[in-house]
Amino acid sequence: MLSTITGDTTAWPVYLSIGNLSMAKRRLVKTNGLILIGLLPKYPNGPKTHTNRFAYHESIATILRALEELAKSGLAVLCADSRTRHAFP
Repeated sequence: MLSTITGDTTAWPVYLSIGNLSMAKRRLVKTNGLILIGLLPKYPNGPKTHTNRFAYHESIATILRALEELAKSGLAVLCADSRTRHAFP
């Protein structure tokens, strides 16, 4: 869904979701199953240019770069049963 940031500036939101939640639970606002991790700029309608494609891929790479190290080393997560477990996003 396209989001209006300010005035006429719009962007596409990028969300991170927890994979083992059912879709019905994940989409509920109160469960926090989706976390906004970034916004991709919306380019004007027109021909798809190399510059637009490059900007899109660079934007995604920048957003996901923060998760790259965590995917390799993992992180400690406090679970609902009060135990700490090692998780990999």
